[in-house]
Amino acid sequence: MILSILIPVYNEAANLETLLTRVLAVPLEKEIIVVDDHSHDASPAILEKFSARNFCVIRHEKNQGKGAA
Repeated sequence: MILSILIPVYNEAANLETLLTRVLAVPLEKEIIVVDDHSHDASPAILEKFSARNFCVIRHEKNQGKGAA
């Protein structure tokens, strides 16, 4: 069984790297889906760095709110 983890992101650069590192450290088989809701800070750059680690990163072209993410 695979655990699916959905992480909505909007301007979370201050905490995002710590969060993703902790999620990756969980010793379960998992898929990680991160939805960037058109962040204006360094969040997209951080997600780009982590996207090589088997993440699915989706980026909204305009902010649509947490529900859409």
